[in-house]
Order: sequence, then structure tokens, then C-alpha cells
Amino acid sequence: MKDSEPTNKLWLEKIAEATKLEWFGSRFLRQGIGPYIYVGIFLFITTFVITPLISGPLHLIKDALGSFFSWTAAFFGIWATKRMNDKFYDVVQKFDFSVGYLSFRLKYILFFGGAIIIVGWILILNSIIPNPITGSYAQTIWRFIPLHILLYAIWIFVYLMIVTEFLFHFVRIHYTPPKKVRKEEPELDYSDLERTGGMKRLGDVLLSSTEYYFIGLTLFTFLPITYRSLVGPGSTILFASGWIFGILMFFVPSFSVHSYIKEKKKDKMKDLRSRIEEAGYEPGGHLEVDPEDPEEREKYLFLYLEHEHLYDMNEYPFDRAILQELALASGVPIVTESLISLFF
Repeated sequence: MKDSEPTNKLWLEKIAEATKLEWFGSRFLRQGIGPYIYVGIFLFITTFVITPLISGPLHLIKDALGSFFSWTAAFFGIWATKRMNDKFYDVVQKFDFSVGYLSFRLKYILFFGGAIIIVGWILILNSIIPNPITGSYAQTIWRFIPLHILLYAIWIFVYLMIVTEFLFHFVRIHYTPPKKVRKEEPELDYSDLERTGGMKRLGDVLLSSTEYYFIGLTLFTFLPITYRSLVGPGSTILFASGWIFGILMFFVPSFSVHSYIKEKKKDKMKDLRSRIEEAGYEPGGHLEVDPEDPEEREKYLFLYLEHEHLYDMNEYPFDRAILQELALASGVPIVTESLISLFF
């Protein structure tokens, strides 16, 4: 792996190591649980300390649902991001792709850009109307109420950090490997028994990361159950934009890889046909293989079998039947969004 990033660890993994939470988790629970402990601490503080002090006593059903979905989304985000990160480097190592530092800087751009958006959103929203998310009596951020400042900090340095890394790895998986395939032109594995030219691992990464994305989008649709103010045209437009983005992020790189496989397959088929003709095939369709020459017969037989195997090779980096999984994954958030918009 050339020019690779100095580390493939997530921000939360680095924080867990720096705060000794990873050491604590691996000592008493299991290795790799540090980021979950870090996020869990702040989720606990938000749910059972800050929220009651700002908004009053907890409502059993409402706050239980809100906590369940927010905790599930946060922990799922960590797990899915780690999985995508591992699969990304697995593909990079398999094809020996170079990974530069530009994409690594993108993570910081996304994070600080998101932080600016959140702070701006808080300034505008709290200056105009009360909001149950930011506190019913916090009319403006300039009051600098300590609890609200802590809540905003948790949003930025916990929730936003999870979302940023998730989106960073999701976009990188769907952009970098397909681009490298077109640029570096790795040789296809024509003997691949799964008939994907050795690209199945790349196809699996594209599909699984897209499924993770739509699971996250499904969890997003449950927010209005807790925060009624999120119900409306704005949330619907945001959901629709996110859904279309997820679909495009799957099909655009998949089509790019498909075009590459199709092009290479066509060239290989042309080469095989010319070799078959040299081995005894005439344009009229008659075989001219000497039955008394076993080497000639064997050569033709192997070329013929290779041609048939290549002819049946899939031109996509995955089995097209697997698109049923994508249809299911992308359909679930539409169903949940429709039901929640209808009943809430």
C-alpha cells in the first residue's frame, strides 16, 4: 500500500486510547470497546443529567424511545464506520492502490464545516423560537448557559464526530477504489470461480457500506418521535436528499467498475477468439483439429473452456441477484419515514 495514511484508526479510537478508556475496556471487557465507553459516558450524561435539568422531568415512553434510537444510532455509527474502514484497507491492500493524504484532510473539512453549520443553526434557531432540542427557555446562545454549552459541545465532539467519520468513510469507499480501478487498471482474475474477475471484494464493500448508510438513514427517521418540531417539509426534504444521495453513491461507482470489467472482458474475449481460430477454428464454423494430435486437441479444449468461462463472467463486481438486498435496505427507510410522517 503506497503513500498510505499514517494510521487507519478512527478519531474515537484515538480518543479512547488517549483517555485510557481502551485500556480499561480491554482489561475488564474486551478489546476495541473503548470508543463505545467514551460515547456511552456522554450519552448517559445527556440523557440522565443535562436533559432533565434543561427540559424538566423525563417522560418514560417518549424519553425512553428517544434514548433508545439515539443510543442505537451512535453505537451503530461507531461499529459501521469501523467495519467500513477495515474493508476499505482490505480492498486497498488487495489491489495495492495508493491512498494519498488529500482524502484524510477531507475528514477535518467535513468535521469543522459541520461544526460551523451546527453553531450557526443554534444561533439562528435559538434567537428566533424556543426549541425542545436546545431547551425550551434558551432563546439565544449568547446567554452562555453552562448546561447548554455542554450540550452543544457533546453534539459537536461526540455526535458530529460519529456522523463525520461515517460519511467520510462512506464517501471514500464509493469514490477512491472505483477511481483507482479506472486509473491504475488492475488485471482481472479471469480464473475467478465466482465469475467476478476478482472484483467481488470491491462489490461487497460497495454494497455493505450502502446498507449501513440506509440503516443509519432509517434510524434518522425515528427522530420526530422524540422531537416533534422536526416533523415537517424540512425533515422530509432532508430525508429525500439523503436517500437519493445513498442510491447515487452506490450505482455511480458500480457502473464505473462495470464499464471497466466489460471493457477488459471484451478485449480478453477478442484475444481468446483469435487464439481459438489459430488452434483450428475457421470462419465458416468448421473445426480443423487433428484427431491424431492430442496436444492440439488439448490446446483447443482448454481455450474453449476458458472462452466459455469468460463468456459467463459477470460484468458487475457482485451478483446482480444481490440487488434484492439493496432494494430491501433502501426501502425500509422509505416505509418508516412514511409511517412516522403519517402518524406523528
